[in-house]
Amino acid sequence: MIIDSRRVRPGGPAETNVNEDGSINVGILVRAYRRKRGLTQQQLAGLSTISVRAIRDIESGRVSAPRLQTIRLVSKAMRLDRVSAELLEAAVGQPDDVAAIAPQAPPMLPLHLAASKLTGRENEMGILKRHITERRARLVTITGVPGVGKTHLAFELARSIEASSGVRSGWLSSGAFDPMPLSESVSPELGVPADDGTTSGPGATGGGSAVLVVDDMPATSKQRTSLLRLLAARPALTVVATSPEPTELPGEFLLPLSPLPVPTTTDAAALESNPAMSLLLHAIEQVRPTLELTPSSAAALVDLCRGLDGLPGSLLRIAPSCALFPISELAERVRSYPLYCPLGGEDLNKQMRTSINAAFCQANRTDQSAIPPLGRLTGAWSVDEAAETIGIPRDTIAAAVEGLMRRGMLRTSAEGPVPRFEMLNVVRYFLR
Repeated sequence: MIIDSRRVRPGGPAETNVNEDGSINVGILVRAYRRKRGLTQQQLAGLSTISVRAIRDIESGRVSAPRLQTIRLVSKAMRLDRVSAELLEAAVGQPDDVAAIAPQAPPMLPLHLAASKLTGRENEMGILKRHITERRARLVTITGVPGVGKTHLAFELARSIEASSGVRSGWLSSGAFDPMPLSESVSPELGVPADDGTTSGPGATGGGSAVLVVDDMPATSKQRTSLLRLLAARPALTVVATSPEPTELPGEFLLPLSPLPVPTTTDAAALESNPAMSLLLHAIEQVRPTLELTPSSAAALVDLCRGLDGLPGSLLRIAPSCALFPISELAERVRSYPLYCPLGGEDLNKQMRTSINAAFCQANRTDQSAIPPLGRLTGAWSVDEAAETIGIPRDTIAAAVEGLMRRGMLRTSAEGPVPRFEMLNVVRYFLR
């Protein structure tokens, strides 16, 4: 089983947020998250457009079942991470739904992943499993732009390794707190021996090997220090981190996750075997089961898929709109704005902008000069072709390409003797 260690630090809501009947006390959660953000009730009311009295009534328990829309406004105002927002929403749902993700009742699976199928990642899964099970990698980092599927791949990787080898797996959402002493709080639950050979906690086993997924890990100096302490203290532990950027720690195995391959033809058989199109068609089928693959609809779907870069998150987000609007119209809008979605999704837009800005700012000034011109290139290109076209030294282009590759911002092709690259539409958009 996968143990989910997504808890708030001791002294926070995890100690008191569960009622005697197993339901989550939404008032205590709201108060704990508000205080953690350093907000007063009046400030939260102003940010969420909810009255101070309503905030006070929720926190005191006078209103034990607030409306879901109210809780969503509160979550958005406090800029909660996905896990905390899910917990708050579940607290106002049915008891069965609440119990499914109560943090004091492990195992806890990430709800949005447990029932979904991983598509088109067989190669990446094989590489990661080989490095963990055969080459004994201690630290594996999966990087990539928001929506590329880092979390889903890490989840399936942990579940697959545990199923095939019996290695215990743990799940930790790093975004749920800021930051956490990992070596003291996580390893006892997994039963991983310390460097002195001792093992503690409810998960203690004879073998002691374990895989811990640290999802959405910010590459801050404090997090890196905690991660190093954890790996040093628990020699039998392997950490799989998902992050917008590499940790740059010694011994790190880095897998930049590219978007799914996009279709290059409108042939029906080829479309159904293409990973990105297969994911999109399956999602559309749930909202528009009568859609037929005619030449015109196939062409529009190909344009839509390519415009969205084959990003799983973007494909799944646009699918419901395909039941409401002509697909050709959506494809045209996406061509102008690669994150377009008529049904919302501003969170992904902000995450994407932040990720791309961070990649640009962290490059040195010389490499920065090469990144925007790379975004103006069309089609696939090699390092030498880019250097000749842009008029920038080859070494500068190579350094800029390497930095973008390590963050999963380029689509790469190893076909032929010379590697070729293509910048993602969404990265090109934000670099304009």
